[in-house]
Amino acid sequence: MTDLTNYRPTEPPAPGGFDYPTKIRLFINAQGTRVDPFGATGYIQNLSIAASVAANALTVSLKARDGSDSSSDTPISVALRAATAAGGDFNMRLGTGALALVVSSGSTLGMSNADASWIYVYAIQNGTTVEPAVSRKFFGLQGIVTTTAEGGAGAADSGTVMYSATLRNNVPFRCVGRVSASQATAGTWASAPTAIELWPFSGTDVVVAAGTAAAPSVQVGDERNGLFSPAANTLAVAVGGVEVLRVNSAGALFAGDTSNAKNTAGVTVNQGAFDDELVSLKSSDIAHGITDETETDTLGYLKKDSAAAGGLEVAGFSEGTRGLLLNARHTTDDTTKSTVGNAAVVVSGALKSGTGLADLGANANIFAVRNRTTTRFILDGDGDSHQDVGTAWTNFDHLDDISALNAIAYHVAHPADAIKSKLAEWMVEKRDYLEKHRLVTFNADGHHFVNMSRLTMLLVGAARQQAEKIEAMAALLSEMKTQIEHINAMLPGAQPN
Repeated sequence: MTDLTNYRPTEPPAPGGFDYPTKIRLFINAQGTRVDPFGATGYIQNLSIAASVAANALTVSLKARDGSDSSSDTPISVALRAATAAGGDFNMRLGTGALALVVSSGSTLGMSNADASWIYVYAIQNGTTVEPAVSRKFFGLQGIVTTTAEGGAGAADSGTVMYSATLRNNVPFRCVGRVSASQATAGTWASAPTAIELWPFSGTDVVVAAGTAAAPSVQVGDERNGLFSPAANTLAVAVGGVEVLRVNSAGALFAGDTSNAKNTAGVTVNQGAFDDELVSLKSSDIAHGITDETETDTLGYLKKDSAAAGGLEVAGFSEGTRGLLLNARHTTDDTTKSTVGNAAVVVSGALKSGTGLADLGANANIFAVRNRTTTRFILDGDGDSHQDVGTAWTNFDHLDDISALNAIAYHVAHPADAIKSKLAEWMVEKRDYLEKHRLVTFNADGHHFVNMSRLTMLLVGAARQQAEKIEAMAALLSEMKTQIEHINAMLPGAQPN
């Protein structure tokens, strides 16, 4: 027999089924397991895959290229990596005889009803020979694996383990092909496979290992950047070996977090110990220039109100007049005027009570309006409103307050109101008077705005003016009474009191 160790053909063999000449096969079979006459680790010789169903079970077989069981004259030859992780060598392992694996009735391999996922076929090392193994998961082209015994009892139901006829510990493997065998009922193998492919596959639909954040199964640019699956039906993104994003089958998206019992299908963002913007909304159309607060193209953000205490700050930024617009759209009006009344926009405040909530105290502030950092208006738990009136109360002592109130009543009343006809001529000249003192802002559309703060001041002034007049009249009446009594006492026949 000729030693063909240094033999090199003119053209390299094609992957996935090149049948070496008989003498080369015999040389490999007779001379040991470390000879690859073509000097390449990736070639599989004289191998085909067969798959069939019977009695609701699936049989996957490694066959010779012509579809027959391999023999010593026509062995299957597979290049497998070294059996230890530190080994950089490879071995040519031969397979002969009936190399079949039965996936028993009831075993789903992790597939669901009508699941068109591929079943990946592997050649695993068994001593100096090879045998078949299968999995719904793609473990990679080659590696070292510990398999699980199929068991023959219909319990091979995981989609993330590799099954073989007998458990094999830490053995080299090579992916040699895949089978498509969708079944109406998972685990009932009644429909014949519809597709069988040898490696390399024609498509890109490959199921890879789950991976970890430190070693993503799909790596991009760097071995620590990419995609991995941290749990069933969950996909995550790792950057620098750290998970930064996760999404699950419910549609829940997590950034900086991995779960949220109070959020089934929404978005959870955890910024850790950072205190800057939590969510930033941008537009290339704007450049407001308020860069002490945010970037110039940021139109709004969400962030913590207090670095230590929390709370939510919602901020809007604009190049124009309006920085934030709160809109509410509803389909049903509520006209209830009571403590259970509802509205298109509701602002609610509550106080922590244990792990729940309670009403605010009677005088606690529910709602406030500020001019930047200066509070101007407060609504409290009693329903009382408190408004900043500036640095001094205006008493309107220089005005006839009753006249001013009549003027307001006239000018803001409905056109058909009787006061219009009663006071028409007198009130025309009072309009400028009301605007001058910022009591009313008149608009061309008839919707005039009354300054309620100054109206309150005017009402107080009117009451004071009337009280002063009443007090003056009372003093005058008292004096008149005294004088009358004096006159009566001087009349003839008057009786002393």
